[in-house]
Amino acid sequence: MKEIYILFTDPETWIAKSIRLFTKAKYNHVSIVLSNDFREMYSFGRKKINNPLSGGFVQEHPKQGIFAKKSDIRCLLCSLTVTDDQWEIINQYLVEMKENSDKFKYNYFGILGIVLNISIEHGQRYFCSQFIAFILEQAGIYQFGKPHALIAPHEIQTLPILNPIFEGNLHEYYEILDKPIILSGY
Repeated sequence: MKEIYILFTDPETWIAKSIRLFTKAKYNHVSIVLSNDFREMYSFGRKKINNPLSGGFVQEHPKQGIFAKKSDIRCLLCSLTVTDDQWEIINQYLVEMKENSDKFKYNYFGILGIVLNISIEHGQRYFCSQFIAFILEQAGIYQFGKPHALIAPHEIQTLPILNPIFEGNLHEYYEILDKPIILSGY
């Protein structure tokens, strides 16, 4: 058994703000984290910090990219226990996506599809929660029962398989990773 993490954030980009208008959700971006030191953190988002239209598969870090623009990024970090086989399936998908990252694009029309309740899928195009839902299903961790392109971040946040371990400032949490702590509130 291994632990992976699902990180929900509010990066306050124009896309996240647009999604919030419709969902009213606190967190509008989601990433998968394979290591508790945040070295392996992946999602679909901006490839270039100042160009919101250059989206695709990205390896994220709390102190780089869009997360580096603000010092007070709100987050919710949840743990998820998976089998070794499930972890390996997730890792294989991520390795393939890293090696072929230029082929994976952001599904901008899919965001509109969520608002209209129409599944808009385009092969190798994903938005963040569509990607996380896809990965969780492919690994046999959770079945959503609807198209991945209709899954918003707040829907993943409510999954009963997630164990919330921290809510607060992403940068503050990242700074204390090296120190043994007991997280309160959960």
